[in-house]
Amino acid sequence: MRWLKLWIGLVVGLLSGWIVARFLLKRRQAASEEAVYELRPVQRERPKTHPAQAVSDTIGAASAETETVEREPIGWSETKDSGDGDKPSADDRAEAIDLDEINVDEPIEPDDFRKIEGIGPKISDILHENGILTFAQLARTDPHELRSILTDAGPRFRLANPATWPQQAQLAATGDWDGLLALQSRLKHGR
Repeated sequence: MRWLKLWIGLVVGLLSGWIVARFLLKRRQAASEEAVYELRPVQRERPKTHPAQAVSDTIGAASAETETVEREPIGWSETKDSGDGDKPSADDRAEAIDLDEINVDEPIEPDDFRKIEGIGPKISDILHENGILTFAQLARTDPHELRSILTDAGPRFRLANPATWPQQAQLAATGDWDGLLALQSRLKHGR
């Protein structure tokens, strides 16, 4: 009789433990699904066309409406000299570019934003997903807009400070790597 009571107690204990564990597991799964849903980043509406495709469409429409004038590109040796022996002006260099050689159908290769102090691989991916692909585009972006992009990406990016990113990106876009390193040496965690 004593063994029977022991076995019944053991079975009842195991059965009640299993029921309680199953109930708690369901609650935990429901709570984690809610947490994942809340942490999911809000997707911004993206342009339906790639920026390079929009430029291509614009150029194609303009060339269809206007008469094309054939002319040889001006070589560097043929550019106008500013008279003081310096490099040709920006206008002269722009004339020297053969626009027929530029392929706007090729996708833009995104710059590596990890060279900017305060931007890691995740934030770099977020900026690329939001259409900011080059240092020049990042340099033209307002820090408040960058803050908004980070806020929309989720709470784990709230500590990032984009205040100096446009300034750093401007130096990178112009190829002033020494100036960028000098600026970054004065910064502390991108600030």
